[in-house]
Amino acid sequence: MLTEARTSRTNGPTPNHQISDGFHFISKPGQRICGNSIIIDSVQLNKSLQEQELISRCGANDRKAQRLLYDRFAPLLMAVCRRYVGTSQAEDVMQDSFVRVFQYLAQYRNEGSFEGWIRRVCVNTCIRHLEKAKRLNVDVIGLSGLITP
Repeated sequence: MLTEARTSRTNGPTPNHQISDGFHFISKPGQRICGNSIIIDSVQLNKSLQEQELISRCGANDRKAQRLLYDRFAPLLMAVCRRYVGTSQAEDVMQDSFVRVFQYLAQYRNEGSFEGWIRRVCVNTCIRHLEKAKRLNVDVIGLSGLITP
């Protein structure tokens, strides 16, 4: 939904806004519509380009880029892992998640946000870890009934 805002004569327009007849139109945060064109804030565009460059460098096995990607997303993935598997196993599962991210990075199709994709990989890794732990627990319980003292 488009909202219309009039610029103040004292404050003036904010940077990166296109103005036509004293009005600027805001469609989404970071985008401005002027006529038939959409202008994206330069900060948001730079972040997107930096992320795409980082992803492509990681895909080429650039270790420095992989470290930057790890540093950028580790806090997010650690929080996800803590919610799913608890604090004691969160770090191990997070490491497994990053291994999977780097392993399957070529499958990322630039549809949607990269953060959403990396979070989904992490959640799937957490679920796989929980299923594996459950199977091991069932196996141990099953074996304990067979062993007699």
